[in-house]
Amino acid sequence: MPKCRLTDRNVKAGAVTARDKAGKERAYRLPPKTGTLELWDDLCPGLALRVHAGGKRSYCVTTRIGGKQIRRTIGAVAEFTGIGDVRKAARAVIEDAAAGNDSASKAARRETAAHTEGDSFRAVAGRWLKDTGKNGGGTLRSRGHVRASLERLVFPHWGDRHIGDITQDDVFDLLDDIAETRPYAANRTWSNVRRVFHWAAMRSRRLITASPAEGVERPAEETDRDRVLTAAEIKLLWPRFNRLGFPFGPALKLLLLTGQRLSEVGGMRWPELELDSAAPQWLIPGARTKSKKDHIVPLAPAVCDLIDGLPRIVGCEHVFVSGRAHTRDENGVRQIDRPVSGWGTPKARIDKMLADAETPIENWRFHDFRRTLVTGMNEELNIEPHVVEAAINHVSGLAKAGVAGIYNRALYLEQRRLALTAWALHIETLIGGKAPPSNVANLDEARKRA
Repeated sequence: MPKCRLTDRNVKAGAVTARDKAGKERAYRLPPKTGTLELWDDLCPGLALRVHAGGKRSYCVTTRIGGKQIRRTIGAVAEFTGIGDVRKAARAVIEDAAAGNDSASKAARRETAAHTEGDSFRAVAGRWLKDTGKNGGGTLRSRGHVRASLERLVFPHWGDRHIGDITQDDVFDLLDDIAETRPYAANRTWSNVRRVFHWAAMRSRRLITASPAEGVERPAEETDRDRVLTAAEIKLLWPRFNRLGFPFGPALKLLLLTGQRLSEVGGMRWPELELDSAAPQWLIPGARTKSKKDHIVPLAPAVCDLIDGLPRIVGCEHVFVSGRAHTRDENGVRQIDRPVSGWGTPKARIDKMLADAETPIENWRFHDFRRTLVTGMNEELNIEPHVVEAAINHVSGLAKAGVAGIYNRALYLEQRRLALTAWALHIETLIGGKAPPSNVANLDEARKRA
């Protein structure tokens, strides 16, 4: 617990001389290489300067209320004009605490912030999500997921707080709490709050002087996922899809047979389908694709049969709906008109069904279906990579990325139809318990059916 006389000069300096626990003077580097250094003021007992390895500096005060020790953040260094104002703010907290009042608590700060209209973190984040200009969130393809993540993980803690009242310590605390159980969610939260704070601190707005997320590193390391389902795992999953029933069971089958994204399959609409034509297909509009371009999915006969067997709700355009996704029309009649949601429920049900399997399926997700199709088409069926890329609407491959993508406008529709039909036949052989045919035989049969 180093002690020194805090001054405006040594607060901004790159090093400071302070007394250690033994009372000996030593030099402390500012900021420290790792962790957080606390320098305690010898003129105002309880006041400390906290300096993080990332460079962020803030003041806190430690005192007691009713015999219980408390610590309260009083602000970032940039919020004060000088150390005199800092000591004044610290003594105010100490005096309130002596009177039994905790005016610097998070609850009190939230209540104060709530009275400042439009400056709460929730309000600022909402404006950021609507801003379609540079650095705004209105143009993000994932803005729906970003909003849901903020509402679930951030707003319960900061929603009503004044955005200028949130410190770097608050950012560290929030991310550390999330990272304990959900490291990837902590990374997404880190990215989201950084964007909001950066937008709020821009010169044109100046809602805050500096972003408290500046200098905060990504909470967790991430590695690219490479999980591919084996033939045995597909054989285990398929009958579980049957037991799920409508809407999740057929939707998951379609996910595996087409390799499209979960949101695209879940949001499928009847007007997008052409099942009665000589070349059945599914046209996903650009508004629902990651590339923001229309995408045609040729439908294999097995997929057409699957869709033909689905119940169709009168007055509803969505193919996959659940009983909870409904509204009422102007006459008060119940209308189911929204796509199915809540994919965590069928995942949990399938995992429960698999609990008694001799060989359980470990560490799997629905998105693995897409990777499984890509790998199977390339390795099992010898489909050309550019056709596979086109089939799943992925544009990072050599055939469609960069300069090649500017000039190569080929859709490869017939090749895609052959590839998806061959893949559906491949799945049929797996779930039917038959010996997989040779690649050549599978492709020949696909040509007959396509």
